Amino acid sequence: MTTEKRSRPSHQPPVFHLHVPKNAGTSLLWYLQRLDGPGRLTTFYEKRQTLAHLDAAFSAPGAFDSHYSTHLPASDIWARLPGARAGPFMWVTTIRPPVQRVLSWYRYVVARGYWPPADGPLRGDNSLRTFVSSVLSENPQCRYFHPAGTAEAALAAMDAHGVVAAPSDHVTMLMDGVYAGRGLQPLAPIHRNRTDPVLTRDALTPEIEEMLAQRLGEDAKLSDAILARTQMAGRAVGDPIPTLRVQDDLATLVPAGQSVILFGAGMTTPRLIAWLRLKGVAVVAVLTTSGGGRVSEVPVLAIDEARGRFPETVGLIAAQAYAPAVRALTAAGCESIVDALDFTEALPDPAWTNMAPE
Repeated sequence: MTTEKRSRPSHQPPVFHLHVPKNAGTSLLWYLQRLDGPGRLTTFYEKRQTLAHLDAAFSAPGAFDSHYSTHLPASDIWARLPGARAGPFMWVTTIRPPVQRVLSWYRYVVARGYWPPADGPLRGDNSLRTFVSSVLSENPQCRYFHPAGTAEAALAAMDAHGVVAAPSDHVTMLMDGVYAGRGLQPLAPIHRNRTDPVLTRDALTPEIEEMLAQRLGEDAKLSDAILARTQMAGRAVGDPIPTLRVQDDLATLVPAGQSVILFGAGMTTPRLIAWLRLKGVAVVAVLTTSGGGRVSEVPVLAIDEARGRFPETVGLIAAQAYAPAVRALTAAGCESIVDALDFTEALPDPAWTNMAPE
């Protein structure tokens, strides 16, 4: 078994996630965090969700070495970055069918107990009809990209800035393309969006449906256009990287007698080492950026120290920084690479469990 290895294209710009609220952005955020690790992801949410914070970030040294994500309107962001199509970012976003989005948004604000945008507490009638008539603005997804609030203007602005857009239920396909463009095998699908129940269309009365049709007509056109573009583009990337899961037979990923090296020396790495030892697998090294010391008696090496030293081994990724891990393990000579982050984080602590050899 071998892991597909691609060279890393040069001059790949960082990714800027234009996060339209309630459009399945949480999963996309996790993909961004995994791409180069949390240290290379800057977010602007809640108290930091201001143009002043954005301006300060853009003026700081190394501003364009980070990925970004925010609910701030794209039109405001682009106004601060003239000529943004030529750089410095790859812009990505998701668009959601507007009625589905409204029902999800309504369920969310009722659960919070506050109406947006001023976060006033709910008082009296908090029905869906009140939400649609009093809170919902016209075509908010279109207005996120252009103040005109039309699908034509929104699409023109997105195209002018080279935005890569996909329907909200195509996040995996969108981010697989981002990873592939950087010479990386895609990750196994990530689903980290809120799981709170969403109201179904059964909650809609004819009156509310008519109100939504009037207020969201342009958003519907935008959603249809993005879906049509996505269907035409298709999916042209390879299979996900092999991923270690609880139910897996370890021998299918780490053949008998083969040693392992790990990338990442976090708090959960000792758990993975202990589990592998219980399975009879030898861990011969742990790789980190700086190296030095030991983890569970395993030597910790800097990436440059490991270069070419570990042929015929399996590399396990136990850190969030996926791209650096793949590059480091490939340079070390690993015969195959397996993503083990989620598995590692789910392992019990051997110090207080009854983990024992089979």
